[in-house]
Amino acid sequence: MCLGFSKVREFILTPHPMEATLNNFWQMLCDHNVSTVVLLSLVDDEDFPVFWPDPDADLELDGLSIKHLSGSDRVGIATRSFAIIQEDDDELHVDLIQSSSWPRHSSTSTDLFELIQFVQDTVADSNSSGPIVVVDR
Repeated sequence: MCLGFSKVREFILTPHPMEATLNNFWQMLCDHNVSTVVLLSLVDDEDFPVFWPDPDADLELDGLSIKHLSGSDRVGIATRSFAIIQEDDDELHVDLIQSSSWPRHSSTSTDLFELIQFVQDTVADSNSSGPIVVVDR
């Protein structure tokens, strides 16, 4: 947990989930009541794979089922929403915000400020008390 601007446990920084850590990653989101994940690593099929389900297929893990609810793209930012359903039928909604320009393809500091503003708006809309998870290589 990291000290944030407005509270002590505002962020969790974590490496990009790999096949061996996939269950731990999604379980961590549940354990900490996370509603926002910011993905800074570029996804490729070799070193840093996609770790979320396709829109037409749920991701079934040990004690968890992850459903893709929606997604959208805008310049520099892609968003995806998921429902994590636990064995006890508890459900957590998570928004994943992916920056396609971080850090090498960011042409101006405006790109960074737009990403930060988008994350702040998403967190404010979620009314979550959990931390923001930041994923990077």
